[in-house]
Amino acid sequence: MVVESAAPDPGEQLAAAIAAGDAERIVEILMGNVWYFFTHDYRALQQAAATLSDEMLERHPVLRLAHPLGGVLARTGRPIDPSEFDELLASDDPTTVGLFLMIQGLASRANGDTAAAVRSARRLEDWIRQTEFAASAQHDGPLWLFHHQIGSTYLVAGDTLNALRQLGVSRQIGVASGSVDAQRGAAGRIAIAHAVRGSLAVAEKSLAEALALPGSAAAYASAAYGTERAAAALISVERLAPDADDRIAELDAIDNFEIIWPFELLAKARLALGRQQPSEALELATISAATHRVQAGSFAADVLDSLTIEALLALGDLSGADRVAASSSARGPLTRIAAVQASIHRGELTQAQEDLRYLGTRPTLSPLQRAQLAVFTVRLDALRGGQVSSHLAEEFAAAVTRQGYRRLATTMPATVVPLIRSRLSPATETAFDAATADLAFADSAGSITRALTESERRVLDALVLHETVADIAAALHVSPNTVKTQLRSLYRKIGATTRADAVAVGSRMLSSQHGG
Repeated sequence: MVVESAAPDPGEQLAAAIAAGDAERIVEILMGNVWYFFTHDYRALQQAAATLSDEMLERHPVLRLAHPLGGVLARTGRPIDPSEFDELLASDDPTTVGLFLMIQGLASRANGDTAAAVRSARRLEDWIRQTEFAASAQHDGPLWLFHHQIGSTYLVAGDTLNALRQLGVSRQIGVASGSVDAQRGAAGRIAIAHAVRGSLAVAEKSLAEALALPGSAAAYASAAYGTERAAAALISVERLAPDADDRIAELDAIDNFEIIWPFELLAKARLALGRQQPSEALELATISAATHRVQAGSFAADVLDSLTIEALLALGDLSGADRVAASSSARGPLTRIAAVQASIHRGELTQAQEDLRYLGTRPTLSPLQRAQLAVFTVRLDALRGGQVSSHLAEEFAAAVTRQGYRRLATTMPATVVPLIRSRLSPATETAFDAATADLAFADSAGSITRALTESERRVLDALVLHETVADIAAALHVSPNTVKTQLRSLYRKIGATTRADAVAVGSRMLSSQHGG
């Protein structure tokens, strides 16, 4: 009777190769059993990669990424060229091909090349559709991880809708196969996607589902737990909840190498802005830009540019905010919205209105972004007409009370808040006051006047007190033609089309300056 010998254990083979100091054999075992070590003994994979020379790691980018300092190497050394994986993709084994397609995308993400990472994600997505791969949905198969990484790539690219679709598939596979890693990893990143979109209750539910599951395996633990902490911070900051400081304290340092660093930055800087601490928000953005590879057009670039613009505007540095907006080569939705805020600060109300109309037609806008547009529409109404429509006032109050956007309320100028309250129903006013009692609203004094020259400010003040151009000219000791030129300029800056519009704006600015 012939007894078939059991297949050699990859872990034992690796241990023997390490003991013998045989680097080539170590590489052979690791590259031939990537999924095994990734799933069953990730620490052995990391430890083995750490024994290899720099030259070996350069020749094998998969192992370079698996190195304990893989994130550091990807950012401080030579960027990994995705074409280095092409030879590996020639394998006859579908699982191996899928794994290397996935790792190719991970390499691009580690390089900070979001565009290349998205291309790899789409390639892997197409490959899954075209390949008979149903068996990989079983517990030990990598199909859930493929969808998880595709979704994660879309997430860091700012495409939350496609991210939710892919992460939802990953979670469903995890439920069907009983994989805790699949379920927990997907639930956490789904929570982040919903938190960024402003669906806070849904985000909170998904986060609770993640936290109720057992702990993740070593290969996924760091990403899973970091994701969950970031999601919790985003939810808490948007609500300006009492535990916001605790949630922020749990996040990694701003210069960390995790792919979720833009979401951590968003939470930290938004809390600072919500507390009227723009210098702190600007410092966070500055450090993040200096310590990460940020690709133009990426979600990270969108976060950095928008936060920088908001912080500079709050500091009164309108020219600095304009420079950032102008240098943003591919504006994302966050930066576009921040640019509207800059237009309002410049007094270019007509331009701001046009931008709001354009942004409002975008079908992919999130609930939070739509609420931001509503805030700006309220501000424009207040600046132009001296009052706020009941519809807009109720919409803004609902965003604060029902949707939980308390942080967004802090972006509303303090001088506009009474106009909003005066248009609310008694029940809504009570709920709004309770939700905002502990908040500090934005200081709007000078938001328009910073856009005006000293001469234009004097003409606007005089316009409130004098009926004719001749009277204004006499009061200011200038010619009527000079007054006409300055009136044309300031009308454009404050968005006024009639004298009555300009007088209304000037009256409110005088009242604000004198504490009225």
